[in-house]
Amino acid sequence: VDRERKYLSKRNNDKLIKFKDDISEKQRLTTISTSALMNNQEVNPFDF
Repeated sequence: VDRERKYLSKRNNDKLIKFKDDISEKQRLTTISTSALMNNQEVNPFDF
């Protein structure tokens, strides 16, 4: 039982780490996309 508990704990921790990494990657991509959009939207007062 102890061995199974350790196995499940390690497996769950590995899945949690992967899940957190996936969230971090999505947040970075969102930040990059947002900043790229903001940089491309320079205001030109003579653009009608």
